[in-house]
Amino acid sequence: SGLPEARKQLAAIAAQRPDWSRVAICEALIDDLSGQTERAVEQYLRAIKLGATDAFLTVRAAELLYFLGRYAEANA
Repeated sequence: SGLPEARKQLAAIAAQRPDWSRVAICEALIDDLSGQTERAVEQYLRAIKLGATDAFLTVRAAELLYFLGRYAEANA
C-alpha cells in the first residue's frame, strides 16, 4: 500500500507547516483508510479547528464520533 509512503511525506510537510489544516485533513484521511478511527476523528477535528470548512470533514467527524460512542461530542 502507498499509505506508509504518503504518511512519511506528510510528516515532512507537517514539520514545515504544523498548523496547516490540509496536513490534518490528509492525516485524517490516511488514518480513516487505515482503520485508525480514534486518530482519524482527532485529525478531522483538528483540521476543523485549524479553519478547514469542507462539510465532508464535519459530517465524517460526526459519523466517527457516533461510531466510537462519543455522542455528546458528535452532537456539539
